[in-house]
Amino acid sequence: MFAKTLLLLFLIFFTKATTHAQETPTFPASWTGVWAGDLLIHNAKGIAQTVPMEVTIRPVPGSANYDWITVYNNDTLAGKRPYTLLIKDEAAGHYAIDENNNIVLDAYLLGGKLFNSFEVQGQLLVCTYEVQGENLVFEVIAGPAAPVSTTGGGEAGEEKIQEVHSFKVNVMQRAVLKKG
Repeated sequence: MFAKTLLLLFLIFFTKATTHAQETPTFPASWTGVWAGDLLIHNAKGIAQTVPMEVTIRPVPGSANYDWITVYNNDTLAGKRPYTLLIKDEAAGHYAIDENNNIVLDAYLLGGKLFNSFEVQGQLLVCTYEVQGENLVFEVIAGPAAPVSTTGGGEAGEEKIQEVHSFKVNVMQRAVLKKG
């Protein structure tokens, strides 16, 4: 009797776990679609600029990759960024955004949120994408790559204190995009 009960519980659990796994959307497939809204660009004084933004995520036929096309200001020429999402190591959450111009930015999926961090022309940027309910939320924080201060270092009693560098954040961009 105990063995039958145990087997029944196992089958119920396994069936629910399998059903749940099949229902759980996976990245990037569950993010496909056309997402649109306004990108708000903030500085220390508040919103400095509002720019219409659209992101199209779709599978590349015959490939494991995805188109990750971003259009700013409804400008499909100068405002279009025809990027490609590359799957580097899906099990490790390692992806890359290929800008299709010899720039490839590594990206990492952590907790359902895609992160990439890079430095260009002395600016340090951290970009994120995350599906929140019915929205795709895109955020960028940026500031100079040179530290504004360094603290720590030395010793406190017998404890060696590591140096810590702080960086200025002077721009934040955020878009809450809705699926069209």
